[in-house]
Amino acid sequence: MNNRNFVVGTLTAGILVSASILIFADRVFQKFPGINTDAGAIAPDASTGVGRNFGNNPRSYINCLESEEREGVPDTQGRDPNLCSNGKFAPKYFHVIYMKFGDPVSVAKLNARHAYFPASKSKDDDDVVCAIEFLRRNGGEDCGAIEHPRLGKIRSHFDEIYYGSQQRVYVFVDNTDIAFNPTTPMVFTDWGAHDDQFRMPRPIKRHPNLSFGGAELGGLGNSSHEGLYYENYFKDEDGNDMASSNKGETSYSINFNLLMCEEPDPINKTCDIADPKKVIPIAVDPDSGNGRPRRP
Repeated sequence: MNNRNFVVGTLTAGILVSASILIFADRVFQKFPGINTDAGAIAPDASTGVGRNFGNNPRSYINCLESEEREGVPDTQGRDPNLCSNGKFAPKYFHVIYMKFGDPVSVAKLNARHAYFPASKSKDDDDVVCAIEFLRRNGGEDCGAIEHPRLGKIRSHFDEIYYGSQQRVYVFVDNTDIAFNPTTPMVFTDWGAHDDQFRMPRPIKRHPNLSFGGAELGGLGNSSHEGLYYENYFKDEDGNDMASSNKGETSYSINFNLLMCEEPDPINKTCDIADPKKVIPIAVDPDSGNGRPRRP
């Protein structure tokens, strides 16, 4: 059965606390347009290519360039992060998220670790080689990793994926039979893994994405590893600079969309990821956010 979709929820204290298997029809493989022109959405200006409005949200996105050839996410889930430039970007740190499925030394179905490091002037010079090895070994040479006062230099699972400044983000999956969905490697959703959309009198809901952009698949920093790269411009819920904002914090629900080989080749341990008949979609759902009290 090839239309299965796995959703991996938040990991806490080494236990998978939210996981479900969802069955979909062929729409699992549907490619969504970058802007949904229904439900109040406004298409890009024909003369400038600038998307003025998304969904029913009246905010203006001056720097968002759209293309009919782009394929992103429904407008109800926030902006497609590979479409936009959010202004000046001068990060002092980069963030690496490491994931390993089916780790033989662990009982967990998914091992996830992440850490923050001093950034170079160029993303091509960020020492992702050292960072990935540090996270893979769960210790060793720390590559200048920034220490959290409570969690240390390595934050286990998806704990505290929060930002206190502009940052480059690299996501690496340490499996040969799992890769990012090339069409929509990541999306932002309205609801987090533990949110209750029926909570009364007001449901908990995540902010739309007005902060992350520049997403692309390819080489990561100075390494030969390939994965997902994106940028956090450290914006508040209105798209303004968080550093000078009077807003407290933003809260996001991110889905990393992966494809897993259903029957990997026994020799090279992979498959044709582009063939929907040979893969199972997986959504990994960490929560994230921006805030001035956060570090780094």
